[in-house]
Amino acid sequence: MRPLGVPSHRSGNSDFAFGVGGGTLVSLTGVPTELSQFVAVDVQGRRLGTIGPEGDYGGFDVTPHGDRIVVNTLRTSQSPWVLEPEGQQPRRLTFDDQFDVDPVIASDGSVYFVRRNGHAGLYRISIDGGAIQQLNSAAAYSLDDVSKDGAQVVYRRAALAPVAWLARTSSENDRVL
Repeated sequence: MRPLGVPSHRSGNSDFAFGVGGGTLVSLTGVPTELSQFVAVDVQGRRLGTIGPEGDYGGFDVTPHGDRIVVNTLRTSQSPWVLEPEGQQPRRLTFDDQFDVDPVIASDGSVYFVRRNGHAGLYRISIDGGAIQQLNSAAAYSLDDVSKDGAQVVYRRAALAPVAWLARTSSENDRVL
């Protein structure tokens, strides 16, 4: 669905996503059960530096400009956090006791995520914070991608599910892809 960039993907001991601004690759180093660190690397493979502090990070996505990362933590708050370069402090996006995971950033700066407990479903919030909007109440487990205009999302209903579902963010009518 994205013309540029690659959604985050777990492969062995690292996650990868491309920041499209300036051709920077962002890699999350470490295994999911330990502390890990985001590292920026240029197209020649030179390490540009780290982004954010070490943390217990899970799913993440990089903004289309490559300037910010939204990531969910695994053991602490289990909420989406915004990481910015230049040593700025991480900023939490959701503050309730829910399990909010698999953030995906749309081109307009909206962050889409899955809530796995409580009021389960697909949700959206601005990358700058604000009110959380529930898009549907589907029993979603993981979020794969969001269309450029934010009108559709692709998600899975179970861990390692071979079937992906397509949902319009304005209705409850989902279909199998």
